[in-house]
Amino acid sequence: MPTIAALSPREGLQAVVATIRARARIVVTFGLLAALATIVVNASMSERATLTMAFESNAPNSTLVSLGVVALPNPSVATLVSDGVLGRILVDQLPGRFETVEQVRELVSVEGEPAKGAAVLTTQSDSPEDAVRLAAAWANAISLNRRDVIQAQLQAVADSLSAEVRTARRRGRRGREAGRLALARLGRVQAAQQTIGSDAVVTRAASPSVRAGHLNELVFLLGGCLAGVLVALARDLWEGRLRTAAAVRVAFGAPVLGSVGSSNYAGAGALPAAAVVEARLAAVGGGRALVVITGTHGADEPAEVGRQLAVDMREAGRQTELLLWSQAGGTEAIVARRERVRAERTLVCAPPPTRVPEVLALGQRADLWLVAASLHRTRSQDAAALEAGVEGLPHHPDGGVLSAEPS
Repeated sequence: MPTIAALSPREGLQAVVATIRARARIVVTFGLLAALATIVVNASMSERATLTMAFESNAPNSTLVSLGVVALPNPSVATLVSDGVLGRILVDQLPGRFETVEQVRELVSVEGEPAKGAAVLTTQSDSPEDAVRLAAAWANAISLNRRDVIQAQLQAVADSLSAEVRTARRRGRRGREAGRLALARLGRVQAAQQTIGSDAVVTRAASPSVRAGHLNELVFLLGGCLAGVLVALARDLWEGRLRTAAAVRVAFGAPVLGSVGSSNYAGAGALPAAAVVEARLAAVGGGRALVVITGTHGADEPAEVGRQLAVDMREAGRQTELLLWSQAGGTEAIVARRERVRAERTLVCAPPPTRVPEVLALGQRADLWLVAASLHRTRSQDAAALEAGVEGLPHHPDGGVLSAEPS
């Protein structure tokens, strides 16, 4: 991934896809955590309901006016959430559901300006049904509170008229006319007490509202996956993992000649590595050849690549001898053995030159110098270490061979 800037757009996309596939666990984990967190947040959100009320104080009832009852002023927000109104919910409307007025007050709010004649009542609860019931109960409490104030005024007028009637009766004939008028007005007041209700009316019934801040689980799942992709890419950039043949080619500055074993890497070439190696050897003279396969810093692929390459060459009819550096005894011993055994192909699997500097001398005497790499394990730092080791030498590695992809 550190070499992604040197890749073509298509190769860069392949490197990104390979990273996502290799780090799929990170991507999926981030996506699931984001979706789970969204579900938890949504579950903790309260459901809401709204209801609209109007107050008809600005259009006073003519009967009340004729009876001397003063119209109520439109309520303020404080009046609508007062202890008197909310206490009525607690005791009359929804008995047993709430314990204190403060508990109710936390669940209700007023929008708009009730002093101008209208207000939107908003309630919240654990379910839409409970929020609707609370809104309706609140509206009933407001309406009954307003009605009780009007009824109290009417009762005060009725009490005054009743006193006038009693006084007129005590005066006898002199109070007959005054008593008749007071009795007539008392009848009108009593009739008004039976017919006149509250000046607060519901203009839009309580209904659930869309929850503000409701989070879409699918959107957050995708967002979490995207965050996981970014973390996976950042981790690969930090670790310098090489996950495609194109990335290996750019990192080592040498072509990828192919792959060995059962791997089938995109961009590694249609031919197996053995066929490409034979074509390269033919181009430099054919005959007996010394092929050195070195690993990279921190990787142990040479023996794996060498064994499979030797098998493929033998199947192609070439006399091939495979030597491991630890068994061969150094550069001079390998050259001497090559002359003595006289195999057509001598494959030497050597450790990284960064570990054993003597390997550099063997690479300079090789007819073909290959670097073994393993996708997902080999890193760009390995390539940089190898490049620093061969700097100034006439013979650099001729190409790379990919080993079987690790599980």
